[in-house]
Parts: sequence; structure tokens; C-alpha cells
Amino acid sequence: MPSPTANDHQGPTSEPINHLIDEQMDQITDPNLPFMEKFGRAALQVAIAVHETEGRGMILGLQSPSSKKFVYVQEEKTAIALWMTAVSIKRKVAQLIEQYDPDREAVVVMVVSPTVQLYRASAGKMDLVEIQEVEQTSIKLPAGVKIKSEQQGQVFTYNFTHQKLGKLGRIVVKPHRGNQAQIDYELADTGFDPKAKQRQEIFVPLAQELMQRIDLGLMR
Repeated sequence: MPSPTANDHQGPTSEPINHLIDEQMDQITDPNLPFMEKFGRAALQVAIAVHETEGRGMILGLQSPSSKKFVYVQEEKTAIALWMTAVSIKRKVAQLIEQYDPDREAVVVMVVSPTVQLYRASAGKMDLVEIQEVEQTSIKLPAGVKIKSEQQGQVFTYNFTHQKLGKLGRIVVKPHRGNQAQIDYELADTGFDPKAKQRQEIFVPLAQELMQRIDLGLMR
């Protein structure tokens, strides 16, 4: 199967903030500044600005061979966003978010398979707090959910159904720009249905996690 590429539906909790990071990086013109220090300064400015509307949280970077994505994750959602990490690093992230000064510091987590890296960014510094390997755990489907895969030519479709709710939706993987692939998810169109919200609550988080696993090479 072709290697996957980034998709607008991906991301654990928020819209991508790549453009904000890029804007800040472009404003730092010192050619002698090491890249990580430059990135740390950019991430810090973005985190300070986003904190004003989103509250305490972290900048999460998800990098694969085919894509790089940054999102801001609010404090209460970090454990969900860091599904690919061990409990120990989830705890360290939670502790750091409780302790950091959001007016002068930023918490940055980079997932670059096979590692996850936790940083504390401040003016002129990008301190590495912890580095661990990501956990390549098997996916656990919610109770009553089944997957059936289909292939038509180079297009792979994964259909999700629920024992009581029926069709939930599907993930479609199709060729995109040579050796890459585009990954999308679609909710099942069931018309007017009082259980539509329940279907969405089950399917969307599952689809997003599966798509991230594929993109980060953690699917098994």
C-alpha cells in the first residue's frame, strides 16, 4: 500500500497550527541560530498566544516520513491525544502542564516514530525533559464494533458497523501523488436518526486514531 499523507480529518483534538508555527519561524532571521532553538522560540510564541483562548495545554507535533502536523491540545485532552505513549510519559506531561508558566513557557511534545520527545520551551531555550519510544500497541475496538475491508483496484475501504447501531462509517485509503496515499473518513449517511450522534461519538475518535496509526506507522 502507498505511504499515507496528512489529511484534514487527522489530529487528536484541534485544527492544525502549522501556519502559526511557520509564521513565527519566518520572523526569526538569525542564520546562526540552531534549528531546535529557533523552533522552540516559534512554538513558545504560538503557545502563549493560543493559551489566551484555549487555556493551559501543550503543542503536539506529529511527524511521519510523509507529513508533519502541529496542534494545540488542551490540558484535559492530553491523555487522549497521547494514546501512543506510555503511562509514565503521560504523567510527566500532565505534571509539566500543571507546573509551567503559560505566560513565559510552553510544553511541546514531538512524536517522531519511534520516539516521543517532551520539551519545555522558554525564551532562548528548548529543554529536553524526557524521551521514550512510542508504544506500538494493537488497536482495541469498542464493544460491538466490527471492521470489514474491501479493495477496488488501488482503493482500500474499511467499513465499520455496530452490533446495535448498524453502519457507523468508513475509512477510505486511495493513491495520492505517486507513492503516497490520501486517507479520509466518512460518517454513514443514515438520514434522520435519533442515534446519529451516538454513532458519531463511537466512530469519529476511532477513525481518527486509526488514521494517525497508519500515518505514524504504528498500525498493527
